[in-house]
Amino acid sequence: MLYDWNAWDATAGKYVYQMVDDDLAWLSQNGFNLLHLYLWDQQILRSLAPNEPAGFLSAPSSPNLSPNGQWQALGEFVSKAQNKGLFVALHFVSGYVTSTLNLPPAQRVPPETIAQNFIPWAGAFIQYLTPGYRNVLMWGLIYSVGAIAGHPENDWSVFSKLAYKGVDDIAVSSSPSPGVLGLIGVNSGMDMVDTQFVDGAHPRGEIPWGTITARNAGYTWDWRYAQQTAKTWRDLLTAAYGYAKDPDIYMMLLYEPNSWDLWPALNSLSNGYVAGGIPVPANKIFVAEFATSSSLAPSPNGNNSNWLATFSPSSAQGVRFRISRDFARDLPAIKWC
Repeated sequence: MLYDWNAWDATAGKYVYQMVDDDLAWLSQNGFNLLHLYLWDQQILRSLAPNEPAGFLSAPSSPNLSPNGQWQALGEFVSKAQNKGLFVALHFVSGYVTSTLNLPPAQRVPPETIAQNFIPWAGAFIQYLTPGYRNVLMWGLIYSVGAIAGHPENDWSVFSKLAYKGVDDIAVSSSPSPGVLGLIGVNSGMDMVDTQFVDGAHPRGEIPWGTITARNAGYTWDWRYAQQTAKTWRDLLTAAYGYAKDPDIYMMLLYEPNSWDLWPALNSLSNGYVAGGIPVPANKIFVAEFATSSSLAPSPNGNNSNWLATFSPSSAQGVRFRISRDFARDLPAIKWC
């Protein structure tokens, strides 16, 4: 979107920025008040598509020099959202960080060095947008990166501790309302697991991407590991700040065809107990992605796809609000994006 901000869309008969303006107006008029946007760097996008031109220049380069006016487009996007009464949650996706942390031992880069390169990169976004705009609710730190439960000495954990403190210092100093705007979100560590996938690469049985779970088979959400991850975050940040400190926000990606599988997991996450863990307060949970599925496949694995022929935008909107309403009724403190 940002790379194509000033491009003309022949199908819509509008520039992309005009289409975005229309979409934001529709969202505002229909009861939405928060937008979640990933800030992709070039390195992560080019790892997926080598010729992809979009994405912000990766750390340690300056993101404000990114091609095709993406930096300016981001400012216009946040401005348009603010003018329509919409908050934004901006979520960093750094291929530089993930690829460097994943280097083999012989090529290891100390996590301190990675953090030193990442913090000014992320800080450039923060200082660009705040305090000038007053609608940046959260900075997400970082997609697919976080503390490793029970292993504060791990490179991923050390990087996460340093990056959190460094980015938070900039966010607090730039925020128009510290403690309310410019909060820092971290990955919760609550994954779907299945014992059939337990191996060296998936010690807890984390379900690989692309796996299809049969209808009525159910998902198991590892809320215990998420509590242990929260405890590790507390230990890391308490050491970094010199006083008891938890992350501002715990971010989650939830994909769920069976709501009853998810409800007790979220309830246990906030109210259950596991050794080496701490409960995660519901009012600190931010659902960055949410989807429900399983109906497209033909019977018996799904509910057939014929219903798509009569599936209108208005009915889709009703489904979306019904899902959010049911969860919001039972788990009202959770922020659903």
